[in-house]
Amino acid sequence: MNHTKNLSMHRGLLRTVAILMMLFMLVPLTSGLANAAEPTLSEGYMTVSAAAGTRTVTVKNATGTISATSDAPGWLSCTVSGNKVTVRFQQNQYAAKRSGTITVKVGTRKLFIFVNQVRNLVVKEKDSGSKLTQYSYSGYPATENVYLQATGAGTITATKNRDWINVSVAYDTVRITVKPNYTSGPRDGRVTISDGYNKFEFAVFQKKFTPALHGTGFLFSVKAVPNSFKNAYKAVKAWKSPSDFNEAQFRNLVNETLAYLGEGADAPGWDLDRGDRLFQKYGDSSVYNLYSGYDFNHNLAIINFDNANNGALIAQAVIHELRHYWQKRYGKYSSSYTEYIIMYGRVYYTNPGDTTQILEVDAYTFTDKVIALLNK
Repeated sequence: MNHTKNLSMHRGLLRTVAILMMLFMLVPLTSGLANAAEPTLSEGYMTVSAAAGTRTVTVKNATGTISATSDAPGWLSCTVSGNKVTVRFQQNQYAAKRSGTITVKVGTRKLFIFVNQVRNLVVKEKDSGSKLTQYSYSGYPATENVYLQATGAGTITATKNRDWINVSVAYDTVRITVKPNYTSGPRDGRVTISDGYNKFEFAVFQKKFTPALHGTGFLFSVKAVPNSFKNAYKAVKAWKSPSDFNEAQFRNLVNETLAYLGEGADAPGWDLDRGDRLFQKYGDSSVYNLYSGYDFNHNLAIINFDNANNGALIAQAVIHELRHYWQKRYGKYSSSYTEYIIMYGRVYYTNPGDTTQILEVDAYTFTDKVIALLNK
């Protein structure tokens, strides 16, 4: 018998058995190491707005009972359900931020959730310091400015949800204006002011522009034009140069325009020769580039025939300037206060040539719409 060979076989068998035993013992050891991973939180630090709210944090690798407590119970609290910790915070009404800590116990281990709540966003009317949440604008003129002062946790920004609202921000001041409302009714919108964490909504309302009406109406109301008015307009429009000027055709257009505005040949405030009083012909340099104008103090319309040297421009000037006569007749004008009132609304004559003035808006709109009817 070969004892050396048998001994070698026994030794190999023993090594195999030893390796198998080690592998068998290693399996539960490795499994135990995996189960022993440290518990963690899905979120350990949070910055929240000044508004009341909640946040949910998940405990990962939890082994054992989970509990949670707050060190600032006056405004910060928490509850546990399964492996979820719900963090609750009350509204911060103060002008300073505040912090608190939630301690989460997982078995014998402690984890922490640090909560930082920013200061509140305060929005006030800039001059009075009162808290405004809405403002109602008139329909026209829409020159009212609302200035709000906003103080918060970060950079102040403002947005609006309507095209007719304008907003701008300069440091902590928010300026809100609106465009004139010529629509069929009142309208509303909102402005949202933010400091990066908190939001404040400001409601904007605007009335419909509804002036009192007389005759052909105010601003956009016009009536059908008679053929006599069309013929008078076309006769003047046909002039191609100053040499084509025809006084009879010119006077006829003046009379037809006045009639369309609801005035007769003996309209109060005008004498029978109003064609000479109403329109003065200027041909010297004293009027420079004057095209046409209306003197409310002297009830006088002016056309510079050297500049308005064709019939279309002259006809347009007649209709536009006579609309100003209509405005004065059915409105109120005070030279001492340099203001003009047409039944509704007020405009100041700080810049008489400003086309955004209520009387110019009316005159231009009226002229454009009437000429469109005359050209049909």
